[in-house]
Amino acid sequence: MIAASRWLLYRGKFLPLGRAAFRKTLSRGRSQRSPEILLPPWVAIHELRLMLRANYSSCLRACGVSITRGTYTWNDVEGRRFRTDNKRHVLVPFESAAVASRDCGYHAIRVSPEPESPKRCVDSRAIPVVAIVGHKDHGKTSLMERLCGESITRHEPGNTTQQVVIRPALLPTENGSLDVTLLDTPGDGLFEILRGRALHLADIALVVISSEGGEAQTRDLIIQADRFRVPVVFCINKSDLEFRDVEVARAELRSQCYRMYRTGLISSDMATSVQDAVAISALTGASLPQLGSAIKRRVTNMLPHNPVVIPKYFGGVPLTEVAPFLRRTNCLVSTGAPPIAACFILEVERTHSFGTVLTVIVRHGTLIQGAYFVAGTEYGRISAMHPPHGKIGSQGQIERATVGQAVRITGLKSIEGTSADDLLLTLPQHEAFRLSQYRWEVQLLRAQQIEGPPLDLPWSVLLKPMEDAGYNQDATTTEEMSHGDPLIVPLSNNCGDTESESEPNSPLSSIYLRPVDDTSADVVGNCPDSYKESADTDDIHEYDATTQWATTIAQRNRELHAKWQEKLRHVETPSPPKPHGITGQPQITPEMGRPVIPVILRANFVGSFDALLDGFELLERKYNVRIPVVHGGLGAVSPSDVVQADIGNKFGHCPVYAFQVPVLTDAAKHAVINHVVVKQFNVYSDLLADVEKRCERAIDRILAHKERNQLRL
Repeated sequence: MIAASRWLLYRGKFLPLGRAAFRKTLSRGRSQRSPEILLPPWVAIHELRLMLRANYSSCLRACGVSITRGTYTWNDVEGRRFRTDNKRHVLVPFESAAVASRDCGYHAIRVSPEPESPKRCVDSRAIPVVAIVGHKDHGKTSLMERLCGESITRHEPGNTTQQVVIRPALLPTENGSLDVTLLDTPGDGLFEILRGRALHLADIALVVISSEGGEAQTRDLIIQADRFRVPVVFCINKSDLEFRDVEVARAELRSQCYRMYRTGLISSDMATSVQDAVAISALTGASLPQLGSAIKRRVTNMLPHNPVVIPKYFGGVPLTEVAPFLRRTNCLVSTGAPPIAACFILEVERTHSFGTVLTVIVRHGTLIQGAYFVAGTEYGRISAMHPPHGKIGSQGQIERATVGQAVRITGLKSIEGTSADDLLLTLPQHEAFRLSQYRWEVQLLRAQQIEGPPLDLPWSVLLKPMEDAGYNQDATTTEEMSHGDPLIVPLSNNCGDTESESEPNSPLSSIYLRPVDDTSADVVGNCPDSYKESADTDDIHEYDATTQWATTIAQRNRELHAKWQEKLRHVETPSPPKPHGITGQPQITPEMGRPVIPVILRANFVGSFDALLDGFELLERKYNVRIPVVHGGLGAVSPSDVVQADIGNKFGHCPVYAFQVPVLTDAAKHAVINHVVVKQFNVYSDLLADVEKRCERAIDRILAHKERNQLRL
């Protein structure tokens, strides 16, 4: 009875592969006569020991993993250093696993667990994707309304586009019509990431230019489209305006493209595209068939224009070349064939009724409802597919989508392991689950890194603070924190719209926080592994028998103090790059005493969240302040956001910003009781203006405080 109850309460009972299947997979390779063993770029110790028939201690020792007081530490060939407290989370590089396999009489082969990239093929059902880009107020949305035959502006808050609007349309041409998928992008400079995503997956870039003349944003869009190697079609809008000459705008555009080509910003002068620019009027609909014909001429027979490439950052031979071998790890139990369908995740949304909703555009194969998929480190099944616009409901569901179609899918239980820019791959159930588990283990390995260059991953992680991602904050040394402030930091005593005496994340304060721990870590790190394992407490008892122990300790403290003083004299930080967060060349030590403007942010889409973060970064540079996002994410404002704001209000002013999302009833009650300010905005410029006012007030307080101090002196 007890055993039956445990079986019912087993958390992994709904997983497609359990522990029994896992052991059976690793044991099946023992029947292989040849010595070949297939290993991924990063090998889990708990799998390797079963394949080599060794215990944990022997396998760890053979792979060069040191064990000190229950902590496992190991390195890779590129100088990275990892540390964890759980032996099941130890992933050693292929080189270390190959040495251990060779000692046991096996020949290791590096194999990539990622599926093969699909080949581009001619598909008559493929629909070209047209991205409409241009400067703000040049008529992009008006043109899309004219092409789609529906009103879009009235549904946009503030009558401005703040997200990628997707519509299927039937473009009129001179000889018929053309089915396309239109992507209307925002024109403001903050939405550069959104425009980059749209151009990356587009087959045609429709650059809209006003007859009044191009703007600086137009130049950046042309450069961005050229880098993605997307064919460009120019259209000169507002040709119906009086006293506007289309040829003058065309000549100005030709001169601008030629200057960019001479300076090396673009690969060609685009003379043909500029000469074929179509003069239209989105208001009257003039010359729209000519624009459709120009787009049809640029569409190639092979779609998509940019083929889907599944990156293999860690190398390895394809699975198709090593199919006969049975001795392989769990993640390599796959055919290695290309995915059934490959989609590009354009937006991520969290809803109250349907959970996480992904807006994807199919770039290969056919997306079918009920298929299993892997996106980033997450695994799921497509429960429903809906059109890319309108309300999500039971009516109007789509059963399948072909290349070029945009759909919204549900079935992802969590958004912690996926984000926009990721590829959604539909695979057989077991292959999708194995691949997601391997990616999750490698993502956890990245969180366990403490030294060396950052571990780059081909997938993204969505808007999570370091604490939620599993980063070991306590083990982070002073050198790792000296390259700049993290993007997401916890609240501190000096947060608020006031001047702070010292910042807890600044290099100087970090040095004085834990000098003894950092020094001891450096000393132990320089010792050989044999000395670490054989170290005991005999040296500690020496001080008990010494009469002058106080003098010795004082001398060592003076030496330690002199050592840190020497480090403080250096203006630049010569430490290795920071493994998490912003990395780059050594920078000047950040100025202390900057005011902190904490923000709790909730947004509707990932693209909106990214744009607001870019806006915060511009405000930081303008006012020399710090605007950390201490909490937030996607979806409605929840009680946890109010709790975080209440904690922040004890040290300053920390409101909750809700961008185009509702406030839950429980959260509103908590906010009223705890006197927490919740501000809702529908236009991004209004939200940034409110944060800018907070920055100005903080600067005014600092100046007033300095003036009072000068008067006292």
